[in-house]
Amino acid sequence: LHQHNVPPSIALSVIKQAETRIMRKTRVSENDVKILGLLSSSLRSEMRVSMFDRHIQSLPVLRFWAVTSSSFTRELCSGAVELLCLADADDLFQATMTASKAYYLVSGQLQYVQEPESAKVDDVTTTRVYPNSWLCEAALWTEWTHVGTAEALKECELMELDATGLIHTVLRHRLIRELAVSYGCAFHQQLITAGNQPTDLCVPNTAWTEIVPELPSDVQKFIGLSVIHKDVVAPHLQAVLLELEDQVNQGRCALVRDSDGEVKRFV
Repeated sequence: LHQHNVPPSIALSVIKQAETRIMRKTRVSENDVKILGLLSSSLRSEMRVSMFDRHIQSLPVLRFWAVTSSSFTRELCSGAVELLCLADADDLFQATMTASKAYYLVSGQLQYVQEPESAKVDDVTTTRVYPNSWLCEAALWTEWTHVGTAEALKECELMELDATGLIHTVLRHRLIRELAVSYGCAFHQQLITAGNQPTDLCVPNTAWTEIVPELPSDVQKFIGLSVIHKDVVAPHLQAVLLELEDQVNQGRCALVRDSDGEVKRFV
């Protein structure tokens, strides 16, 4: 540091953080456990599904695709998903950087900061991000540039979903591929017409229940019928189910499951 004339104030911060991190016990990552490389590909795939499935299914569009194809989640876990661990004060991403991944916060806490220089805000804005939150979903469907910086406030564990890996997985499945094209177009349209400025944390009007009504009628029909056929109902409700199926087939309503798994009906 002295050799490169680093100012004392910065040098002190560097030394302090380095000493702290040397002493800290870090989480063991999958790549650190060499014995996992000896497992059969099928068993390792099963292990990764057990690790990531519940996080993947928390994004409704991915949950629907998982229902559409029994192999989708397994392929996604093998080719597009990784576990990421951050120490406190680590950056997850920085403003103005090109985004290529979406993130799901499993544990810990992040701080998301936007500044006037890189985002359409008048003053510096700070938002806390808590577990079970998705970040940067826009990177999966658009050419997205981060408009804020996310930093770990404490040790964090995240699932990262690579956009390129997701595309490669989607392309292996004809039905999902067609759904993905429609979903991506609808997401992009909501993004460019958003009244409030989109951020890495939220793009207005892109919840699953808001996207589905914007999809082509044949896609809405496919989604609605999938919702109906998945449910097992009591005999006395069969007439209601048949009426709903008739409405979906005629394009008179759309059915979709929200993020809590509840069925919503749109006319």
